[in-house]
Amino acid sequence: MVEDKYIDVLANLETNIVKKYKENSEITDYDVIRVVEIVIEIFNAEKAGRQPRSYSLSERESCIFDCVYAISGWSLGRAKLEEKRDVNPNIKTVDEVVYCLKKIKKSAEKHSQSRGKHGYLDFITNFFGQI
Repeated sequence: MVEDKYIDVLANLETNIVKKYKENSEITDYDVIRVVEIVIEIFNAEKAGRQPRSYSLSERESCIFDCVYAISGWSLGRAKLEEKRDVNPNIKTVDEVVYCLKKIKKSAEKHSQSRGKHGYLDFITNFFGQI
């Protein structure tokens, strides 16, 4: 299964989204979807050799953006996440990270549509349990 190949990226992204949701229960699925779309656009612009457009983010979106962009960069082997953690030994390509972000967006849209504005966030919180 393709997702199995990227379980590390997906799990890192979603566990960190859960952490942000636990810090601020006002975060909605829409905030996650918008941030993921922006990060996808940034990577697509980078790949095309053009500057991404600038975005105005709400406070909720900003905290999610910071973690999603940092985890994505770490997955690409670009940065350390914390002082104690080394650079990612399982580096992915931009296309692979974008694929993972699209999977998250699709899941967020699906759960939000069927379960309300926190449907995706509640789903991944239950899936990952206590962090």
